Amino acid sequence: MKDHEKRFDESIKTVKRQATELSNAGRKFGSGIKHAWGTIDKVTSEQGLRLTQLIEDTIQELVKKHTKSTYQEAETFHEESVAASNKIILAVRRYVPKIHRTLKSEISTLNSSLLKLEESINSLGKSLDQSPGSKLNPLDREITLITQAHELLKKIRSQKEQTNKQIENATNEEKTLIQQKESLLTHPKFQELNLTQTQATARRKEMDQLTQPLIKPLLKLERAMTNQETPLVDDTVLRNFIDDPVQSILTILPSTNLKVLRALEIELNQGSLDIDERKRKRTEDTVTEVAESIEPFRATILQLQEATKRTEQELHMSGLHAKLSHLDALLDNKRAELQTLRTEQNDNDRKIDELTRTIAKHKSSIESQILGLSKEQVSIDVT
Repeated sequence: MKDHEKRFDESIKTVKRQATELSNAGRKFGSGIKHAWGTIDKVTSEQGLRLTQLIEDTIQELVKKHTKSTYQEAETFHEESVAASNKIILAVRRYVPKIHRTLKSEISTLNSSLLKLEESINSLGKSLDQSPGSKLNPLDREITLITQAHELLKKIRSQKEQTNKQIENATNEEKTLIQQKESLLTHPKFQELNLTQTQATARRKEMDQLTQPLIKPLLKLERAMTNQETPLVDDTVLRNFIDDPVQSILTILPSTNLKVLRALEIELNQGSLDIDERKRKRTEDTVTEVAESIEPFRATILQLQEATKRTEQELHMSGLHAKLSHLDALLDNKRAELQTLRTEQNDNDRKIDELTRTIAKHKSSIESQILGLSKEQVSIDVT
């Protein structure tokens, strides 16, 4: 056994011996509490017995610890001894001032034993501070931490490689599904459906653009109607046309929409909407054009809707629509899987960055400590 280990062994034995003495003092204190029954109140008696039990439990746990005389185990025992001592000191400070003075002798013995335990613990601490291990311990801790971080870094890197392969496979599967969908959409019936839907969208857009110049004049008409006892058109119908002219034209009777246009035309002719001559003329022309376009527009949209409905029925009956829906569902699932994998990969990258910085920090600390101990410059490879 080395000299410093002999000192550790003797210091540990002293701490345990003083702990045993404190346990005896605690039992003596407990006996005093019991014998003082009738001279101290019930609450104080219970507090004293609680303190006695706490001392006994804490000390027995410390005394029974099997500890070797190596630096690491001696240091651990020292930390546990300090924790036990602090626990007892806090309990003594909490309860002893409340105990009756008739136990002055027992309290004095208890305090004396506690003081001796503290001194023995401090003696162990000094032995640790004076040992070579006090200088090697921080280095050992850094080595343990850098080893743990490096092992974790290798694990995360392995996970990243796995995730990369999963992303690559999922991406290829997504491309295959997209190709299958694009191939399916080349079927004449899908092309026919796409054509009718595109035509319907284009016609709606044209009508929307045609009616847009009427919106501001119609808003002025709406404000003007608030002062009219008998409005030229129902305000709800007018508001619907302002909010969505195309939908209004498609869902409301042509005659009703024509009333809106006619009301605007009347107010324009009367000059009550405060619109200059040039804009008034352009608005009147637009009113005429929209009025003439309502019926053809409705007929075209209805025809395209019927064609769309017919083609969709044929796609349903042939099973092509179900196949497309299945491909869409597979694509949605695959894209959700890819999103999860990419999120996982981002998390891996973040962890790798953090661990790399941590390892670099420990590496620098270890090299610096070795230089301080051996006066030799070293470089650690942690790749």
